[in-house]
Amino acid sequence: MLIEDRTTTPPREFADLCTAESIRAARTFFEQWGRFAGIPHDTLLQLLVGCDEVLTNVIKHAYGLDKPLGPLWCGAEVEPSLIRFIIRHHGAGITQEQAAAQADARSREEGGHGLALVRRVFSRVHFSTDDERGSEIVLEKAL
Repeated sequence: MLIEDRTTTPPREFADLCTAESIRAARTFFEQWGRFAGIPHDTLLQLLVGCDEVLTNVIKHAYGLDKPLGPLWCGAEVEPSLIRFIIRHHGAGITQEQAAAQADARSREEGGHGLALVRRVFSRVHFSTDDERGSEIVLEKAL
């Protein structure tokens, strides 16, 4: 018996100017991919909270609330054993080492869930920045 999956995949990428409205659309993009991958509802909600935290950090810290906003690009990949969300921007980025220091910080001046929450809900979180290509955050969850 041969079974063929003809399910329409969600769009491969999302791109827009980084605004409050576009980060809501990016969240919807990630939600579509999570549903497509068959992630259970409770787990998907946790992943979306992690995505919300990263997207909020991009608009608030990478671009800054008082600066003109720049581009936001999101992608998703599904493999048999994991789902990968990719977020790219051209604002101020952080390195893997800086992200680790922030996630491990015991006291926080501002509210928010922080990177510690992102690291709890995703199996792997990787930050990189390059002057020419911009910054990238890769969020992976083992399925």
